[in-house]
Amino acid sequence: MPHFLDHDHRGFLVEHLVDRRHRAELHAKRASIYGLREAELDSATRFLRVEALTVGGVHVEDLSVLARLPELRWLEISWNTKVRSLEPLAKLTRLERLWIEHTPKIADITPLGDLRNLVALGYEGGMWSKNTAESLEPIGPFAPPDDDRA
Repeated sequence: MPHFLDHDHRGFLVEHLVDRRHRAELHAKRASIYGLREAELDSATRFLRVEALTVGGVHVEDLSVLARLPELRWLEISWNTKVRSLEPLAKLTRLERLWIEHTPKIADITPLGDLRNLVALGYEGGMWSKNTAESLEPIGPFAPPDDDRA
């Protein structure tokens, strides 16, 4: 699978972006990252500025590099069988919507309790994996959504 970043409906192979001598920031409302390894995800988050991000099929243990994206308001993490902690996501204070699926090693969602702007959370397993939280208590109650957020 090629390591791919979709930026406002324009596709880029990450190898081409990472190897460029001059890396300008990529600003987008939405972007999707598929199939990256840890070092490639690290490089991609150094130049990406985005409000909504889908990270799929990226099998990394550490999500700390996502903390470089403080403007994130919407994040989807799917098909990651290695990640164990959501701790780095606690730094994403503007996050309003979070979708976590097919991440079977995540059981502690306590770090999400400090995300005061969070109005929607999806947390589910999949056909071959399950997500089981130790408790949902740390994340409630949600603030009611404003009209401009919906």
